[in-house]
Amino acid sequence: MRSPDLRTTAAAAATAALAVALTACGASGSGGHGAIRGAGGSGSPSAARAAKAAHPAAASAVVLRTVAANTRKAATAHVRMTMSSPGQAASVGFAGTMGWGARSGTDGAYTGIPAAPFQQPDGKVYARSSGLVFYYKLSPAAAAKSGKHWMKLDMAALAARSGASGLSSGLQNQVAQDPSADVAALATAGVIKDRGTTTLDGRTVHEYSGDVPASRLVAARPGLTPAQRRAELKALTGAGLTSTSVDVWVNADHYPVKLDQTVHGSTALRIVATFDHYGTALDTTPPPASDTIDANQQPAAGSGA
Repeated sequence: MRSPDLRTTAAAAATAALAVALTACGASGSGGHGAIRGAGGSGSPSAARAAKAAHPAAASAVVLRTVAANTRKAATAHVRMTMSSPGQAASVGFAGTMGWGARSGTDGAYTGIPAAPFQQPDGKVYARSSGLVFYYKLSPAAAAKSGKHWMKLDMAALAARSGASGLSSGLQNQVAQDPSADVAALATAGVIKDRGTTTLDGRTVHEYSGDVPASRLVAARPGLTPAQRRAELKALTGAGLTSTSVDVWVNADHYPVKLDQTVHGSTALRIVATFDHYGTALDTTPPPASDTIDANQQPAAGSGA
């Protein structure tokens, strides 16, 4: 397939999908009754309850640190997520499995991505990723034309090809981060509102909320060098991000089952995520190379190829 705009279309689709992945990496959400129900040691519910009894003033922070530790250890979950901006009717959604940290990846279906070569009859875009490498299932029409069923797009290679290799390493740092970072950041927010218990999907959960400055979001991300933290904070503030409002609903096993974030900056972005089945299997196996088009080898738009 030598459509001159195919690589551009794939890059646009991957950018939207990557935004969802990065959101999850900064949004740690998720669920309760899954493959992992609890964690021992300092991340256990019993440890959190003991700390709460001993230090009632710091109870919310103790619980959130436990939630962050459990989420970090779980490494994967089933996720349903939507991203939207005020005043815009369209939103981007994802439903599937996500992994974070060393298991960074996704496998699921996207909605709201205008990419005709990948849209299936149900209007969804199906893809899986490992780090910055995405594999998109081609639409029936595109598959019939190309004789293949998948397209590969390596965002790091695309960035290097366009002379933006620094961007790819920055994205990789974010993709590789632990998704519990925002919950850990909320634990250090200073003012944490304990909103009490409520019922969510038939389960009793406890809600916590607070506003997290950009500096604390970056400080809570593990695995970054001081130079990387400074660069990331500069990038966030340069993009206009000032803080994030976070609401998290936690179940009895000290896992988040829902997370509602609003990113404040030059434009607002709201992300709502629900999670379940922590520790579930995540399949990021690439499709057969013989059945895959490499988008990075396709001619760019306007290249005349």
